Amino acid sequence: MPFNSLSIGALAAFVAPGFVSVMLAISIGVVERNPSRFKILIASLISSLVTNAIFIWLYQVLYGPITELSQLENVFFDPEFQPQLVLIYAVITLLLGAVYSLELIYETRGWLRDRFWSRQDVQRHRRQPWEGAMDNAKRVRVKTPSNARIIGRVVEYSRIEKPRQLWLDDVYWVDEETEQPFQDGVTDSIVLFEDDIERIAVIETE
Repeated sequence: MPFNSLSIGALAAFVAPGFVSVMLAISIGVVERNPSRFKILIASLISSLVTNAIFIWLYQVLYGPITELSQLENVFFDPEFQPQLVLIYAVITLLLGAVYSLELIYETRGWLRDRFWSRQDVQRHRRQPWEGAMDNAKRVRVKTPSNARIIGRVVEYSRIEKPRQLWLDDVYWVDEETEQPFQDGVTDSIVLFEDDIERIAVIETE
């Protein structure tokens, strides 16, 4: 098969979906730590292989076997432009990106890692120890450097090696000796920064 502009165009068309799937996953799944270009490249190339394998398999099921590599160059224009094939190709690309996004959102790798480590005496967390303690925390008691005590429900906490920050709602301030809430110490919501946090006790988990 001659290596001409058509071959380069066909190669680009079959590589691009992998990049689309990966970038879609990064956007929807909210990747907080920017992956390196090398990781994006490898993930995109693997995704392109998966997308193309599924597309070729579907094409052969629907239209017949592909016996030569040169057939792939004209697969969308045989004998004329085939918009339904482009649609199938796009759907596969988007579905793969959606699968990646769900993995990032629900952190299935973390779940599998926890299962593998569950039998070990020493537990490890992928971003320990701050996130390891906060992963399943529902309600916490925070001690501040000024010896104030704050109890609230965890809404969000910082991750990925960022300064520790904690967002709580349904907040009330408590007496440090009696642990009873102050009469005027109820707050709807509060954000605590790293300098506000001396110690955290998890008092309720999900």
